[in-house]
Amino acid sequence: MHNSRRCLRRCLISGLVLAAGIVCFRLGAVTFGEPNPDHLTGALQLHSRAFSLFAVNDLDQGMTYYRDAQPVLDTPELARGAGYVAAGMILVLIALAVWRLPDDWRGSESRAAAAPAAPRLSWWPVVPGGIALALLCEANTPLLKWDVLVDLSADGQFMLLCAGIMLITWGMSGVRWPRLPRLARRDGLALLLVTALAFVLRVWNIGGAVHHLIDELNFVAAINMFDRPTDPRLLEPFSPLAAFPYVFPYLQAKAVSLLGRDFAAIRAVSVILGSLTVPALYALARVLFNARIALLAALLLAVFPPHIHFSRLGINNIADPLFGVLMLAFLARGLRDNRRADFAAAGAMLGLTQYFYEGGRLFYPVLVIVWLVGLRLVKRPDDRQIPGRGLVIGLLTALIAAAPVYVTLARSHQAAAPRMEQVGLSGHYLVDHLLLSANRDLLHAQAWHTAYGFLSFVYLPDESWFYRDSHALLMPAAIPLFLLGLTLALWRWRQPGALLVLLWLVGGALSQAVMIRSAWYPRYVVVFPAVPLALAIGVWGGVSRLVPLGQAKIGRWARIGAAGVLVIALGVGQVRHYFGPYLDRYTDFIGMPYDAEDAVYRSLDFPPGTHVHIVADVILWYSDIGAMLEFWQADLVVHVIAPRDFSLQYLRNLSPGVDHAFYIEPPDDATRDLLKGWFFVEAPQYSPYNVPWNRQLALYYVPDYLPPLDSFHPTGEFPDLDND
Repeated sequence: MHNSRRCLRRCLISGLVLAAGIVCFRLGAVTFGEPNPDHLTGALQLHSRAFSLFAVNDLDQGMTYYRDAQPVLDTPELARGAGYVAAGMILVLIALAVWRLPDDWRGSESRAAAAPAAPRLSWWPVVPGGIALALLCEANTPLLKWDVLVDLSADGQFMLLCAGIMLITWGMSGVRWPRLPRLARRDGLALLLVTALAFVLRVWNIGGAVHHLIDELNFVAAINMFDRPTDPRLLEPFSPLAAFPYVFPYLQAKAVSLLGRDFAAIRAVSVILGSLTVPALYALARVLFNARIALLAALLLAVFPPHIHFSRLGINNIADPLFGVLMLAFLARGLRDNRRADFAAAGAMLGLTQYFYEGGRLFYPVLVIVWLVGLRLVKRPDDRQIPGRGLVIGLLTALIAAAPVYVTLARSHQAAAPRMEQVGLSGHYLVDHLLLSANRDLLHAQAWHTAYGFLSFVYLPDESWFYRDSHALLMPAAIPLFLLGLTLALWRWRQPGALLVLLWLVGGALSQAVMIRSAWYPRYVVVFPAVPLALAIGVWGGVSRLVPLGQAKIGRWARIGAAGVLVIALGVGQVRHYFGPYLDRYTDFIGMPYDAEDAVYRSLDFPPGTHVHIVADVILWYSDIGAMLEFWQADLVVHVIAPRDFSLQYLRNLSPGVDHAFYIEPPDDATRDLLKGWFFVEAPQYSPYNVPWNRQLALYYVPDYLPPLDSFHPTGEFPDLDND
């Protein structure tokens, strides 16, 4: 009886302290997670200016700007929120010390049975696999100049890539494939439903919700290359700006050939890759934690607004987390079971991260190395040895799988990380001006710049135009659970799963410190899966502590029910926010004051040869117009002209015998009157697409235009016609 009372008292004390910590987290979310818009705007503007100057090593100007930026971020709200968060973490740690956690969220990595005998490497698949990858390199950067490879089609190159990696992986695994995890029927059905939910959220109205190319024109231009007589070389960078291989545009081109030429086809590959990341995260969390946390993490990723958004854009950033998470899942299972096939598969996935966005190419190799080193340093006496042979197998597989990319870059004399050279801080600045200088102002500026990477999770909204929500990466309601998960992981930091989550999040934030701008969410995509994983730890850990009903069946179901209700409520709020206020604000935010790109889309169904005249102060490059017209296979002639240059002489020079379409700014009365004086035009037309009214151009359409007789306007003056 005495022990029962003491146990109950400790449960009560720990529960109250934990609840107090969660309340502090919530107070921190209110003040720390909702920054003052005026303060934030000034901070981001000064931040961009300062580090743009740092990029060219203009040290004095950079320090001047950052001396101005210092008081902007040093606000009472920021300090108060940080204080609440620190107090919450301390209270939670006290609760954990008072009542130690049982191993109800710990994975089975240290309780695995003895590993079976590992098969030997099989050379007969490895040799042809290596030959296939060597032929792929020859097709991309001809050295022997074999005619059969010089003009090899994209399909042939892709088949060599897939066959080479699969054969290498199969041979390295000892002619065995990794086994699929065994799931109970209930768990399998739940995962299937969560994956289906993720797919529906990512595919719903994908072509109409954001009817604008969000940095997708580079990929559209790359897709066009596959419609030309000679296919591009698959591993060459397809743009000086988007310096990535053609692999992702190749997949997009295949989707376009199946679905048609529209926004949905451009973004279909991203939808599939983003949806598949959900079961991949489940597999990782199932190995490192347990089935409940794994399912919660998968569900939270399925409804995570930033991941939904980037899964609905036709850019290759979303491919990185899929292969990165699969690599970590296979590696974690290999460390647990010591199966050669798992290490080989992990190496193949790591090699595939090199074929898409540069963030995954640089981030995941560093993450896995630091994680393995950390596991070795924190290894306890009762932990199993890390299988060195398996790691060597994984490393060799990764090097061989990634080799074609770097062989192509080396032979074509291109940088291994061209994007990093454009957007990263220069080595000269980092070494000479930062490490070797003792300038306090500069060190203080860099400290704030590094802090931006951490504040983006809970405080700073996106500085780029890719996402740009009104709040940080996490919605305010999710911040307490996220911080609770981090605290629980910190308490269990010696366990592989907890250590990985901490390194994943901290590494993602620290990696932004070497960027010119450190609050750009496209570079956080590699960290997206870690955020729901930390949330899941916070949800299950908090529920387990606040519902201490022992191991009875009713207690387990009460915890599962409480966690499910909490996650569903959070998910419903996030989905409603994304498809409601967020998309409304985002469609109003993107683009110029008047959407000239929308004018091109509205013209795609015009008769062949129609001349389209966009009379507005807009920026629309003719190379972009050409890429759009080529993709949609539209026979149009597009002219972009400023209103001040639109004159009577311009009208007199119009081509006769063809249709003309004029897009003008609605407030531009002078251009409208000029058109009405020259043509008998009908009432203006506006966009049928999801474009805000205040950004639409008015369309005046003139079919089969014939110029008037010279006698009709002998003095160049127009009659007063009212044709509206």
